[in-house]
Formats: sequence, C-alpha cells, structure tokens
Amino acid sequence: MRWLPLIALIAACEPPIDVEPLACLNEKAGTATLGEGDLTTGFSALKIDVDSEDCPIDSEEPCVQISFGPQGMHMIVVAVQVEHLEMPSGARVGSPFEISMTQNNELVGGTIGEIEPLTEEGISDFLGIRTIITHAEVGQLVGEYPTEVQAVVTDGCGRQIEDTRTVWLYQ
Repeated sequence: MRWLPLIALIAACEPPIDVEPLACLNEKAGTATLGEGDLTTGFSALKIDVDSEDCPIDSEEPCVQISFGPQGMHMIVVAVQVEHLEMPSGARVGSPFEISMTQNNELVGGTIGEIEPLTEEGISDFLGIRTIITHAEVGQLVGEYPTEVQAVVTDGCGRQIEDTRTVWLYQ
C-alpha cells in the first residue's frame, strides 16, 4: 500500500498523449451559418426586423432578444447550421462548437457544446443554443453597441469552421 502514492505521482507526471486529428477526406471544410430556430420551427436565417419597437436602433443588422433562462441567467437563443461537416469515419459523437458574444471588444457571454453527426442531406442543425450572458449589467448591453456573435465548429480532422454575425440586443 505504501507504493500507491508513488505510483499515482508517477502516473500524474506522464505527459499527455498527443493525438493528431484524422486526415481530411474533403479538401474544403464545410460551412457554418448562425441563425435562429428550434425543433418546432427548424433553422432560419437571423431576421432583420427594423420595424420592431423592441429593436434599439434602426439598423441593417438583426435584433436578438435577451431572455431570462430557466436556470436563472440572462441569455440569447441562437441556432447553427453546418453543411458538409467532416466527421471521423463511422463517428457517432458530435463535433465540438463554441459560441461567443463580444461587445465593444469585451467578451460578454458564450457557451460550448457538440453538434451531432450529419443527416443524409449533409446538413447538421443545432437549434435553440442557449448562449449565456456573463456580463454583470445586462441593461448596459442593450442598445449602446452592436454585439458580435461568433460560432466556431471544429470538424473531425481539426479544421475550424466559423460564422460571425453582428446583432443588436434588446430585452
């Protein structure tokens, strides 16, 4: 039993295994598109709703509503659609994604998760992504500056596929 701490220490000092991504089967990476939607409505592009009374500014960028989520935090809900996402052969696991929100060059929120393998049509939809706002004063995010929302998906051979949209937030 007195060898267990020494064995644990030696095992902890082992360098991490360096795993190389799989070789890409497709020369070009897929494409990612930020939008909105859920399982009921499906994917759609972000709407530019300049006539909305809620939109803080008359702009060519879409407005996205801040909501108060079921887990007690403010958030926005977006969707990501990925076409021709390269997955490892026979994979049944998702590809990692990250959504980040920045305003005035400051990170104000985000989330991480996995996009499931493709459908037969070559499209993966990840709908209703709850992107948590970590900024302390949500009211300061509304109407002062536009917000950059970026989705980054890593495919099965390590390439990053991304889309960035400028939106205005409202409550």
